[in-house]
Amino acid sequence: MLYATVAGAALVLILLIAVVAQVDGRRREPPPRSEPTPSQTTLVTRQLSTLPSGLASAEPYSVPPSERCTAVLTEVSSGDLNRIGRVTERSQYNYNNQRLHAAIYSGWANAAVTIDPLAPVGDPSGTSAMQNWELHDGKTVIAVAVVTWRRAGPTSAWLLTQWPEFRSTS
Repeated sequence: MLYATVAGAALVLILLIAVVAQVDGRRREPPPRSEPTPSQTTLVTRQLSTLPSGLASAEPYSVPPSERCTAVLTEVSSGDLNRIGRVTERSQYNYNNQRLHAAIYSGWANAAVTIDPLAPVGDPSGTSAMQNWELHDGKTVIAVAVVTWRRAGPTSAWLLTQWPEFRSTS
């Protein structure tokens, strides 16, 4: 069910990028960037790579700044239900499931397993963005989560729409 929601959100994002590209009428080149290694290829990257070349080069819209992402990752890694609750809009889990996920996030931090965010991709409204989070054990990516960010308006704080749910890469 979560994958269907993420896939649907990605389709909406793709259509919005297409509309903006047609309205603008100019082709925009993406900034130079290094190619990800095969172990770092994630869902959003795969979805963007399947776009026609003109659409894949559209500039990203307003996205959560790296400082906000770092702050949210700190709260998630804390394992504290209240701290995680303050950086999420809502939760799809009941209280016991929240406790379980919070304990898992905290356990990863205690075991020196890190969560590393990739660059977010925003939508034209500037109030929604998708981002891949990779779970690293050293240099190895062991799991990936696609997170959706939302904010009420241009000056509102970016919040996660749900608690991150990581899927194994193997």
